[in-house]
Amino acid sequence: MGKKLKENKGKEVEEMYICPICKTKLGRRDGLKRHLRNVHKLEGNKLEKQMPPKLQGGVPSKSKKGKNVNDLEQYIGKDRTGGKIIRLNRVRIDPNGKGYAELLFFGDVHYGHPGCDVERAQRMVDYCLKKHIYVLGMGDYIEAGLRNSVGDSVYMQKLNPQKQMDFMIDMLKPLADAGLLIGLIIGNHEGRILKETSVNITSLMARMLGVPYLGYACWNLIYVGKQSYTVYSLHGSSGSRYVYTKLKALVDIAHNFDADILAMG
Repeated sequence: MGKKLKENKGKEVEEMYICPICKTKLGRRDGLKRHLRNVHKLEGNKLEKQMPPKLQGGVPSKSKKGKNVNDLEQYIGKDRTGGKIIRLNRVRIDPNGKGYAELLFFGDVHYGHPGCDVERAQRMVDYCLKKHIYVLGMGDYIEAGLRNSVGDSVYMQKLNPQKQMDFMIDMLKPLADAGLLIGLIIGNHEGRILKETSVNITSLMARMLGVPYLGYACWNLIYVGKQSYTVYSLHGSSGSRYVYTKLKALVDIAHNFDADILAMG
C-alpha cells in the first residue's frame, strides 16, 4: 500500500507518496495513481488496494480555506466501516475522452423470470465495458421466487435462486474487475430471501465482486475531475404500474432529499 510522506518547501507542506511496488517517490495523489496505471498497469480494485487508505475511492475537493466543499464530506472516515452497511459511497470516476463521465443505473433484471430479457441486459453490460461507462446496481437482479412469495414466480421461474445469483455474479464480474461497478443496492426480490432466511444475497454478491454493499438506499458522493456530485439512490417500493405514477413517487421523495441526482429503481 502506498506510503504517505510530507516534505517542507518553504512555508508550504506538500504531501508525498511512495510507490508500494518500486518505491518511487511521487509528489501528488494523482501522480501516484497515474504511476500505478502507466508503469505497473494496474486498474480497478487492484489499483485501489495499492492506494493509501485515505485516498481509496477518491479525494474530497477543498476550498481555498481548506474546508470541505461538499456537506456530505462530514461522513468521510465513516463510509468504510467493516461489517456495516456503507453510509456514504465516496468514489472518483474518470472522465472519458470527451471530457465527461457516464453513469448507468442498472437494475430490475429479474433474472430467472420468464419475461426477463437477459440478452438486453448483457448488451448493456457489454456496452458499458466498451464505452467505459460506470454502473450503479439498483436491485432486483434476480427473481428469487420463494414458496411464500406473492404470485406464482416460485413455479414460473426458470432457475432456483442460487443459480440465478451465480449467473448475475458472472454477468457483473467484468464490470467489477474493470473498476466500473461502484456499488450494489438490494431490491425487494433479494429482500425475499433476507426475510425468509436472514441471508442477504446482495451483500454476498457485493463481497464476491469486491464492491460496496449499499443497503436499500445510499448517499453517493461522486467525484469527476474537480467536480463533485451528490447522488441519492434507492431501489424503491412504490408498486407503480405506469411511468407517470413512478415519476410521482420519485418527485415525492425528492421533497425530502437535496441531491444533484435522485435515482430510484
